[in-house]
Amino acid sequence: MIHRMVALSISGTVLDSHGRVNKSVKESLQYVQNKGIEVAFVTSLPYTYVKKITKALKTKAKIISHYGTYISSGDAKPIYVRRIQEDITVDILTLLESFPCHIKVVNEHTSISSQIENQKQLKSRAIFSPGDRTPYQVRFVENLIEAVQHEETAPLHIDVQFNDHDDLLDAQKALKGMFDEIDFEIEPHNQLVILPEGVSTLKSFHYLADYLGVKMSETVGIGYSMDDVEWLETCGLIVAMGDSPKQLRERADWITRSVEENGVAYMVMEHFRKQQPIEFLKKMNIID
Repeated sequence: MIHRMVALSISGTVLDSHGRVNKSVKESLQYVQNKGIEVAFVTSLPYTYVKKITKALKTKAKIISHYGTYISSGDAKPIYVRRIQEDITVDILTLLESFPCHIKVVNEHTSISSQIENQKQLKSRAIFSPGDRTPYQVRFVENLIEAVQHEETAPLHIDVQFNDHDDLLDAQKALKGMFDEIDFEIEPHNQLVILPEGVSTLKSFHYLADYLGVKMSETVGIGYSMDDVEWLETCGLIVAMGDSPKQLRERADWITRSVEENGVAYMVMEHFRKQQPIEFLKKMNIID
């Protein structure tokens, strides 16, 4: 089978537990791109953070970020964007004010957040991801609704942190009853992510493949956590990292080494060294 795209998650695949990228990963991804194979990162992480990783890897990778609401090729114009409308955002924030929670309104370059009690003196705070030397900025404001209205913010998603799980469920139920324009992801530690209706990482992955003219059977997916399962299972070749959960490894076609053992580089070089460059295959009329 000819494969035309490699899609990877971030943590546990290209980034080790210290947030570092091994040189062999960079070389392997450059190797496949030189053969005309697309590289894509699939993650819920912020776009700006993933963009820094692609620069460190020196790859022209496509990026699916923010739970699938933002797809970019790395240049100025994104491939796909879905946002929550400003008026809907204001109404959501108004409802959430009746719950004890901490709210963050997220966009691709920055976020604004309600203040936490012990941070009343802060105007902004640098939020670091592992290994990221440049912080993803979250600006804290006294009145989140006023800030959203003043800046005419239409966010990619809204992250809500609850102290109590019952409050999370009550808020989700109330939001479902009021708004048809939104969907939800529930994350660990009582975090509710509010997304535009109909958006998911899986749908955005398929959108990107179609945009690039790549069939799902022509994709290789490399993942580490159970969060990756939904989109990974639609790939032509499913690859699990060697130290990934057993449930993921049981679904995989190929179990590679762990990130500390350069599992991505090993798998990519071993698999794609046998495949001719895409342009050559087109020239020989083997593929369209």
